[in-house]
Amino acid sequence: MIWGDNQQRCEFITKNTKQLWKRRQTYCEGNGNGNGATETDSEKIRSMCPNACNLTCDETGKPVLVPTTSPPPPNNPKPPTNNNNNNNGRPNILLILADDVGTGDVYTMDKVQMPNLNALMGKGIKFTDAHSTPLCAPSRYMLLSGNYPHRGRNPNGTWNMIQGDTNQFMDGQVSIAQVLKESGGYDTFMAGKYHIGGRVPLKPGAVLNKNNLLSDDGHDWNNQPLFDGPQDIGFGKSYMTDEGIQGGPYSWFRNGYLEGRDEVVTWQVGDHVTASGGTSIILNSDEGVASWDSTLYNQILVKETEEFMEEHLQKRPGDPMFMYVALGSVHEPHSPPVSYIDGQPVAGVHETGHLDLLAEMDMVVGSLVDMIEKKQLAEDTIIIFASDNGGLGKRLGSDEYGHDSNGVLRGAKGTIYEGGSRIPMIMRHDGTIPPNETSDSLVGLSDVYATVCDIAGVNIPNGSSAVDSISFANIMSSSYGSNTNASKARDSFMAFDLELAIVQAESLRMGKYKLIRKYKRRSYQQSQSSLWDVKNELYDLDNDIGETNDLIDDPQLFGMVAEMVGKLRRDGPCPKDPSGSYAGRYSRFCKSNVFPWLDQNGL
Repeated sequence: MIWGDNQQRCEFITKNTKQLWKRRQTYCEGNGNGNGATETDSEKIRSMCPNACNLTCDETGKPVLVPTTSPPPPNNPKPPTNNNNNNNGRPNILLILADDVGTGDVYTMDKVQMPNLNALMGKGIKFTDAHSTPLCAPSRYMLLSGNYPHRGRNPNGTWNMIQGDTNQFMDGQVSIAQVLKESGGYDTFMAGKYHIGGRVPLKPGAVLNKNNLLSDDGHDWNNQPLFDGPQDIGFGKSYMTDEGIQGGPYSWFRNGYLEGRDEVVTWQVGDHVTASGGTSIILNSDEGVASWDSTLYNQILVKETEEFMEEHLQKRPGDPMFMYVALGSVHEPHSPPVSYIDGQPVAGVHETGHLDLLAEMDMVVGSLVDMIEKKQLAEDTIIIFASDNGGLGKRLGSDEYGHDSNGVLRGAKGTIYEGGSRIPMIMRHDGTIPPNETSDSLVGLSDVYATVCDIAGVNIPNGSSAVDSISFANIMSSSYGSNTNASKARDSFMAFDLELAIVQAESLRMGKYKLIRKYKRRSYQQSQSSLWDVKNELYDLDNDIGETNDLIDDPQLFGMVAEMVGKLRRDGPCPKDPSGSYAGRYSRFCKSNVFPWLDQNGL
C-alpha cells in the first residue's frame, strides 16, 4: 500500500486493530521511505504499534496513546433480565472447557465423587445430545468461532504456533470474545489451553527456528507478543499455554508475552519431581521454563481467574465479564497434583492418574463456581461447562478398573462414532434456567456462540462468523424468549475425522439417524489407479445409541441416505462451486483426498 501521508497511515492502523498483529510487519514496520512519512515519524509509529489497540491520531497525524477506559455502552437492545447488577442488563459468562472428558466421566460417573458437577447439574440444565468434533484443536476453533472446523484456515484445525503464520481464524472472522467485548461491553479473559495456533514474533531478517521456539535470538519474545494470540481475537486479558500440558513450549504467556524468558531450559521426555512435590510428566521433549509443573496446571487457572475477577470488580464493576477457562484435565499426561488448593489429597487417591484428575477437575469447577457465589453473582452469571470432544479410550482411560469415559457410547476421542463427538454440556443461570433440567435436544459446541449472543443481547456479526451456530437459548428458559433469534434446536450436525490431512471418515446426524462414511485409499497393489474404498453405515440413535445395528441396507432408507450424502458434500470441507472446481484455499487438500474420486464415480 502507498501511504499518502502519516495521517493516512495512522488512521489505517487505528481503524484496523482487529487484524493489526497479522499486518504489523506490513503497516507498522516500514522505514518511512517513499510513503510520505519521515524516518522519525515512522520510528514513532513502530514504537507504538504494540499498543495500537489504544492508539488514536492527533491533529498532526501522529499516533498517540489513549488511556484505557471501559467501553461505551453498546447500541444493541438490552436483554430482559431479573438481575440486580448494573452490567447494562447483560449477564456475566463463565465458560469452563474440559479436555477429553466424556459423558461417562460426568453423567454416569460412579468411580469418583463429583459433588460440584452434580450440584451444577442440580441447579441448571444438562444436555444429553451435545456434540463437538472428535479432536481438540478443531473443536476449540469451533467453540470460539461458531463454525465447523473446515471454515477456518486449516480443515482440521491449527494446532500450535509453529504450524503456520496465523491462528485458525480466517481474515474477517470474529471470535465470540471479540463480539462480546466490542458490542456488549464485556471485560474478556481467557486462561489455559489456547490450541488454535499463532505465530512466533521475529526480529527483522530472522527466520523461525522450530527446534528452539523460546531461546532463539531471532525470536523477539522480549518485545513482542505471540501474533494471533488471545489478545488478538478479543481477550482483553489472558494467561495461556500453546498446547496445554501435552506439548511444548512448556511455558506461560500473559497477554501474549512470554513469561520466564530468562529461565528457558529443554525438558526431556520423562517424569520430573517438582518443587510442589508432585511428578510433572513430559511426553515430548521441547523447550520450556524451568518452573514448569504440569501437576499445578489447573490450580494456576483457578488463581488467575480469581485475580481477574477481583480486579474487574474493583475497576469495572458496571461491566459484564466473559471468562473462558480451558482446563488441562484430563488430557494426558496424567500427572495429578499431590493436593488441591485447600489441602485435599489428589494424587494416588484413585486407581489411576486419570481418575485422580477427574476428581481434581470437579474441585476446580467447585472453586470457580464458589467465586461466583461468594460475590453473590449467581443470578447475574451464566455458568457453562462442556468438553472439547469425547472421552479417552481404553488405552488412556480407566476401563481396567471398571470405568468407561463414554458410558454406553461406541468409540472414543478421535473416532467418528458417538464416543468421539458426544460431550457433556451443562448450563446454570440462577433465577432464569430452571434447576435440575435435562434436555435431549441436538446441540453443537458451535451453538454456544449464537446462544450467548442471544442471551447477552448482542448481534451476531455478518459474514463468515457463527455460520454454523444456532441459538438454543429458548430451550433453557422462556425468559430468554423475547431476546432469541431462533426458537428451535438444530436438526442436523456434521463431524469429521481427519488424520495427517486425510479425511478418514465423516458423519451427518439428521433427526434420529446418523450416517457415517469411511474412506480408505487402496494400495498400489490393490489398484494401479489408487482408487478409494468407501463404506457407509447408518444408525438409528433413538433406538441404538451404541451404534451396533447398521441399517445401511434397508431399502426404505435409501432415499434418506442419498439426501444425507448430498448434504455432506454441499456443506463439508470440499464443496464444489458452480464451475465444478474445489474451494480455492483448500484445493490442494481436496484434490489429495477422496472427493474428486467420489464425484467422478457419482458417489
